[in-house]
Amino acid sequence: MVAETNSSEKPVNIRANIWSMNNRKVYEASKNILGVMQGVPEFYLGIRPENPAAFRCCYQLLEYIPEWKERLHEVADAYPAWIPFIRDWNILTTMHDHEMLLVKHQEINNPYIGNPPAMNAYMKELLTEGDEHAKMVADAN
Repeated sequence: MVAETNSSEKPVNIRANIWSMNNRKVYEASKNILGVMQGVPEFYLGIRPENPAAFRCCYQLLEYIPEWKERLHEVADAYPAWIPFIRDWNILTTMHDHEMLLVKHQEINNPYIGNPPAMNAYMKELLTEGDEHAKMVADAN
């Protein structure tokens, strides 16, 4: 279901729906970005990318709809647990891009392609930090 928007945003929402229909595996974290950007953030409950594959799905969404990159802070505004992910989005993107270079150069004998240990460990740290942000906000309310 597409949220009601003004006419200038309808093409973005249509593209978002096309993206989600064309991707056979859409992680909950990318659905979160979709929900926030389309005005229905409560639908996905703030689930974050928990591993490199889930981040890749979010990354691909933002490559498909690049104008959402400048609005990514809205996800952190809606869900404090996303704060470290949004803050370090460029670092995660660099890690992701490095991983894709390995794949492009056919280094498929590397058992970590798709789940690189450095990126995975870094994301675990961001998950822990995000939990702390969410707890502080919950305690304040």
